[in-house]
Amino acid sequence: MRMIGRVATTTMTMVLHNPGSRQQESVVIIPVSAQATIRRFGLEGAQGKFSAKLVPRDEARKIYDEIVRRSLDPALLEFAGSGLVKSSVFPVPARGSAKIRLTYEEILKIDGDRIDYTLLRTESPQYDVPWSVSVDWTINGGIAGVYSPSHNTEDRRVGPNRIKLSTRGKMQSGPFRLSATQRKNNRATASIMAYPEAQKAVGGIKVQAGYFLMLLTPPSIKDKKPVLREVSLVIDKSGSMAGEKIEQALKAATQVIEGLNDGEAFNIIVYNESVESFSKHPVIKNRASLLDARRYISGIRISGGTNIHDALKLATQQKPTPGMLPIVLFLTDGVPTIGQTNEKKIRDSIAAKNKDNRRIFTFGVGVDVNTPLLSRLADDSRARATYVLPKEDVELKVAQVFRRLSGPVLRDPELVCT
Repeated sequence: MRMIGRVATTTMTMVLHNPGSRQQESVVIIPVSAQATIRRFGLEGAQGKFSAKLVPRDEARKIYDEIVRRSLDPALLEFAGSGLVKSSVFPVPARGSAKIRLTYEEILKIDGDRIDYTLLRTESPQYDVPWSVSVDWTINGGIAGVYSPSHNTEDRRVGPNRIKLSTRGKMQSGPFRLSATQRKNNRATASIMAYPEAQKAVGGIKVQAGYFLMLLTPPSIKDKKPVLREVSLVIDKSGSMAGEKIEQALKAATQVIEGLNDGEAFNIIVYNESVESFSKHPVIKNRASLLDARRYISGIRISGGTNIHDALKLATQQKPTPGMLPIVLFLTDGVPTIGQTNEKKIRDSIAAKNKDNRRIFTFGVGVDVNTPLLSRLADDSRARATYVLPKEDVELKVAQVFRRLSGPVLRDPELVCT
């Protein structure tokens, strides 16, 4: 999708696959916004690319029948009802594929300072096919924030007026929804989305249940230094991390340290059945400490089991660097096998020892991790859990999270409701 203000241009690419032994006719129903205007439509095939026209149904059927008799790769486009586009395609080759590309434009709805976009998708699990989304949104005057209440996204700011987003992980079914708030005259921007549920009886009294989401963006902060960061990298070096996983993890560690500004702080903690650290406490990044960190990382070797509890204990009990925001990036590919292995006891112990309120961003690599433990450790410390599936890049995932931690300007904000 490409959005400029409220004008959205959506390009959908769909692949039709025919597993049968004969060529087939395919009819595709594509839901679009009722306000959509079709700009381009085409089918890519062996005979080249064809563009379809919006023509009356009867005339279109004659054209379609003629093209079918010629055995080319046509696509006929017609509205099949309000907010629907119907594509009739013949032939889809036996044991082959045909690719359809549709581009349409629409004017997005606006609610106060918030602009809303919806890409219609069925919620039926029967049509659970792989799909992904990428977005490039520009708003003159500035973007205060962008949020998807329906799917997980990764965002990258290109400037104060532009942001790029992509979906992360497997996309679940259902409409993809995205909202952007506009920055207005350097004022705080707030937007509330309510999700009411049916009334419930509480103590004999009927109450309206549900929840709401508030997106609150502060005004631009000028002439203020960003909060300095203290980052502790906690890396699993057990035997199961052999191969690409440890290589990518160590590259990610180097990338994070190099990405810190001079004057910020870092430490490196590695663990298997025992726990070791680069320094007894976080050190200030400068040219000398960066060279020392590179040498330390290059000497890390894998072996042994997984002592998650003691690694986190050391990370959270370090003496904090005054005036800095303490952050832990914790990475593992397994479950605790050494020391304390009970999930609840680990969680409760780390919560009690984390007296300096370090944010623990967790990374689970592979499919054998303790997902509930990693998610709760992150949630309890007001951070986020990230999971790296097989064949995904550990270095890329860590870099995406670290980029979101770049230049924080607020620490421990409070919302007072009156």
